[in-house]
Amino acid sequence: MKNLGKILTFVTFSCYLAAPALADGKMSPKLESFSKRFAEDCTLLDTVPAQVFKVRQTIEYDDKETEFEIVQLFCNRAAYNTSEIWLIKGTYDQIKAINFAVPVYHVNYADKEETSVESIELEGMGSELEMSNSHFDPNTMTFTSSHKWRGIGDASSGGVWKFSKGRVVLQNYQVDASWDGKINPQTIVDYTK
Repeated sequence: MKNLGKILTFVTFSCYLAAPALADGKMSPKLESFSKRFAEDCTLLDTVPAQVFKVRQTIEYDDKETEFEIVQLFCNRAAYNTSEIWLIKGTYDQIKAINFAVPVYHVNYADKEETSVESIELEGMGSELEMSNSHFDPNTMTFTSSHKWRGIGDASSGGVWKFSKGRVVLQNYQVDASWDGKINPQTIVDYTK
């Protein structure tokens, strides 16, 4: 995955083309009740309708398919980023908020202006509940997120996560840490090889 920007643009566009995989746009009453837990942190919860996806897949240790309801809650909007929380209802009717695995890293710059990156050191893994500019594509079963560090997008971070066997698994993560006016992300995690 050489250019996350192109992938995210394609996936973002694909999500809107994939309308048949959307449910009727309404959450089940149980999910609706669970989503209210985020009302204090999500200022858009009552303003922007949630997106609801229904997908089926086989989970580990079970031969039959399980139907999953994946819900995107719109939380906040700023100048060039949005934030969303994702919920999932599936096996045994359990509802969970999805925590996305994200790398924790440190950027070493070659100059004071931070236009040239010397190295990006991976320190470990963390998790995020609130994602930026995120989407789910039910055709590829992937989530994408891209967080702009400033409006022109020349500094950013983002990744791709696969929904597989009932779990959300990090596939790829890229960071563009150079404030140089160019979109040139570096892959710091890639589990697709």
